Formats: sequence, structure tokens, C-alpha cells
Amino acid sequence: MPNRINIVLTANPDFYAYPAYVVNDLEHLFTFLTKLKDEHSQKEIFIIGGASVYEQLLPYCNEVMVTEIDLEFPADAFFPDLSKQQNWAKTSETPWLEEKGLRFRYVSYKKIRNLRLCKLYQNDASEIRKLGLPGFKGTLRELREKLNSLGKEFNSQMHAIYDGDDLIGVARLAYPLLNSNLAYFSWQTFHSLTSHDTEVLIQAIMENNPTILRMEVLSSDVLADGVREKFVFGGEIAEMYSAYRKTFYRPEVSGPDIAFIPFSPFGYITLKGNHQENKVSGADFWREDETLSDPELQGAAELLGLTDISGRPVVKDDIVYVKKEDQDYLREAAENINSYLNGKGGTPQADYEFPQATDFQRKVWQQIAKIPYGRVATYGEIAEEVAPAGKNHRNYARAVGNACGANPLPVIIPCHRVIGKDRSLVGFTGGLDIKDHLLNLEMQYDQTVRRKEQI
Repeated sequence: MPNRINIVLTANPDFYAYPAYVVNDLEHLFTFLTKLKDEHSQKEIFIIGGASVYEQLLPYCNEVMVTEIDLEFPADAFFPDLSKQQNWAKTSETPWLEEKGLRFRYVSYKKIRNLRLCKLYQNDASEIRKLGLPGFKGTLRELREKLNSLGKEFNSQMHAIYDGDDLIGVARLAYPLLNSNLAYFSWQTFHSLTSHDTEVLIQAIMENNPTILRMEVLSSDVLADGVREKFVFGGEIAEMYSAYRKTFYRPEVSGPDIAFIPFSPFGYITLKGNHQENKVSGADFWREDETLSDPELQGAAELLGLTDISGRPVVKDDIVYVKKEDQDYLREAAENINSYLNGKGGTPQADYEFPQATDFQRKVWQQIAKIPYGRVATYGEIAEEVAPAGKNHRNYARAVGNACGANPLPVIIPCHRVIGKDRSLVGFTGGLDIKDHLLNLEMQYDQTVRRKEQI
């Protein structure tokens, strides 16, 4: 097996296989791997051995590629059946192939991690020592003293990293500057965490520490998009580990999905979304003379460069701004609203949810959503449709008005199309000037939009 770096993992201290390297346990393997990665960053490294290699290293793998052969052989060692394990998912499978009468196929599996952070106590020292992490060795007393020392430096928080019920590493959150919203988050593990795994850890830290605005993330795990440099986690580790390092700003990694739609001449329409459900959950108006009271919206606006020095909106152009590039569902909803505002589309369409709403409010909103583009309905007419059977609908007009005021998705649920019984413009969460603007817009483009919908 030339032109690659090979390491044989064996319990036999006398085994020799030059030019391959030989190590006798996981501790020496991981230390040696770190050294080789620094010296040969562009080469692949292969660990070679028997069944014990699979058993020892499988927990540290993120991906497994298996060649399945359609034939029975006598054997005394077996590779685990990953298809029956909950923490592995099959990602690809080729059709059965055949060569010289032998049928085989290639199957790939991906590790499914369930990462979580728990507060680390000195009593956890014995479990930490079992991991064999450099810098966390010695007697239990020495290790407890080290954990205590690390926890006191820079107002630090020490965490244990768990994958399901298995302890896999140690993490530290530190505030090197007093009274600062800048934090440093670092961790050490022998498990090769993916970018997604990293995001899970960062998300957990951000959610549990709401005062953090910016965080420098460092780890002993070298990721593809990280920067290689020396990693300081306490003493000995500094000389042994290269690091992943990246800066995260709170709006990038925590909170709801957010988008901003230019709304001339008023400012912006803001959208919030649920990234787990891929549904829009809220909309509001951000006027040119206002600052945002919602810290999540404010942080996202600053991240996207949409505020002036006073926190008021700066409308740069007619482009929709989305907090994260991968929020396609929110971008599509925002683009639909943008088309509506420019007279190029009808009522904006979006998948949405109501996190908190009464049954009556839902009925009112569902009825409002039926009002066609360019048309209006009175509060009394809506009340007539939603009032309980046998009840006087006139008594429900005020309740309809209250439901309109609680509408979490103006424009998408077009409550601006609901008017007073004397055809007057009354009540709108964004202000009567915006209500008047939207109705005039629909009157202006009514025929154009209807022709497009017919096509």
C-alpha cells in the first residue's frame, strides 16, 4: 500500500511492519495522529488492524464505507451490522455488482450524533480521566485541581460533552475581558466532529448564555473550514494540538430565522421563521423613524448592515435580506412579499404557523385570508362568518377587530382589507397610512395581477 501513510494498531509490542508505523494503544495513536496531521496535512492517513480496530475506533468515526459480499465465509470476527444501530444512518447503496462470479455492493453510513453539554463538576474527574485527553491526566486529585483552576480563570464555565449517554469530551466557556459580551468557547475531544456538530455545541452555548454577543470558537478538532494554529486549553495541550477557530456573532447562530423586505416609503417589513418547521411565524413593519425593540431583529439588522448609527433602518435597494443563506423557505416568502409590494404578484403565499392563538382568532384569520386581492370586507361581514351558530354576529364585530390587531402575519394574512361598516379605514397594526398605501397599491395593480393569475 504505497504512497499513503499507514499506521498499524496492535497490542503486540514487538510487531514490525516498516514503512508503516506501529502503535499499541489509542492514547499513543491519537498523539501520533496529531503529529502526523501537522507534518502531512495533505495526505490521507490509514489505520490498519483486525477486528479490535473496528471496535475501538468506530465510536470516533463520522462515516463508514462498507463492501458487502453476497456469500458466506467461515469467520471468527465480525464487523457490526450498522443497519441495525440507531446512531448510524444509511446514506447510499449501489446496485449489486458482479465480478468473476462474486456479487458485491458498496454501502455508506453516516454517524448520527446526539450532542449535549452538561455542567462539569470535580466529581466527574474519574470519567474525564478515562478519555485519555492530553492535559487531563494524572491522579484524580491532580485532575480535580486542574478542573477547579480552569473553572476559575477568566470567569470560566466548564462543560462535559455528551453524545447520547457517552462522555466524549470537555468544553470551556471563558470571558477574558471583564464586563464584556465577548466570550471564548473551546473544547477537546478525540471524536471527529462535523461542522453540523460544531453548530449544535455553539447553539447550546448561545441559548444558555444570552449575554454573549460575539464568540471566538476554538477546538482541538481540525475542521475543513477552520484555520490551523496552536490551541491553548491549559498547559500541555498548547504544544500538541492544531485548532479550528472561527468568530460567531449571535444572530448568525441563534434565534429565529429572519428576513427584511424593503417597503418604500416606510422602511422594511420584517419576517420571522421557525427553522425547525420551515414555516413563517411572524411579520411586522419597521418604519424609517423607528428603532427595533426586538433584540433578535435588531441583532440581525446590524449583522446585515441595515441600520444607521442610531439603529434606524437604512434602505439600500430593492433586495430582500435573509439572515442565513440556507433559509430558502423564508427567502421565498420574502420574495413573494417583495413582488406584491412592487405590483408584480398577488397576495403573498407562505407556509406559516401560529405559535399562540385562540380558536376564534384562527377562524377570523382564515376568513380574512379568503378576501381576494383588491377587494375589502367589513368587520361585520367577517363576524357574520365566524360567529357561533345562534349568536348575534353584530356582537362579534369588536372581537373581529381585536383578532385583526393580534394578527401575527400582516400582508400574508391581509387584515388591511378589513374596513369599518361605513367603509372607513379603521384599525391596523402597522398604522392607517400603511393600510391606505396597501389598499391603493392593490387598486392600482388589480387588473394586471388578475391577468397574470389567469395566465
